[in-house]
Amino acid sequence: MKPKIGVLARPMISESGRKIYGTYQEIHEMIIKFGGIPVQLFPPNLDSYHSVKYENINELSADEKDILHQMVDECDGILLQGGMEFYPYDVEVARYTHEKNIPTLGICLGMQTMGVAMGGILGHVENKERHQNHQPYSHDIFVDKRSQLFHLLKNEKIHVNSRHQDCLIQTDLMVSALSDDGIIEAIEDKNKDFYIGVQWHPESMLSYDDSMNSLFLKFMEWVVKRYEKQEK
Repeated sequence: MKPKIGVLARPMISESGRKIYGTYQEIHEMIIKFGGIPVQLFPPNLDSYHSVKYENINELSADEKDILHQMVDECDGILLQGGMEFYPYDVEVARYTHEKNIPTLGICLGMQTMGVAMGGILGHVENKERHQNHQPYSHDIFVDKRSQLFHLLKNEKIHVNSRHQDCLIQTDLMVSALSDDGIIEAIEDKNKDFYIGVQWHPESMLSYDDSMNSLFLKFMEWVVKRYEKQEK
């Protein structure tokens, strides 16, 4: 048996116009590459609410929360993938994994979700040429030496890709990295085993960047520890 990584599915529209839920291929492949089993988690009753506005992030019913909690409890780790918009169920999962100390990695929108779940506010990216491109490396980021992220990357300055239109401008979590133009690039809670969000897309960098492999390896280490503990 292998540990299960839950990936919260994103709402998408098929070519025929039908509503579907999806997981990005690179996310799926990354989990398998590092020895995990990707498990797609389906949000309950999406049609009953819309993308998150600050006044409705708590609009899930008790039954909807219970469904989400049961799905998350079946997993050994959670990956919050990127996308265009997040919903109340995303925020609830980010809060729940934090509360239960379940290893959690947030990517791009996933990081923003974690930040909002922990008292955060979003803004819009102004320098679009710098932060909304598909280059292998878009800009540098600077990692706080006091952070868990620094201890696993072993580097204060790293190069990252970038393709996001929004950015986190406030959160109660520790800001563990900033871009060279001041955008929050990573957040974490050092009091948890692994609760880290990154603004870039490490899943797209695995073939050419050792640091991104190190990031996911450390996430998997904590996932495996939880899995082994659950098996005993």
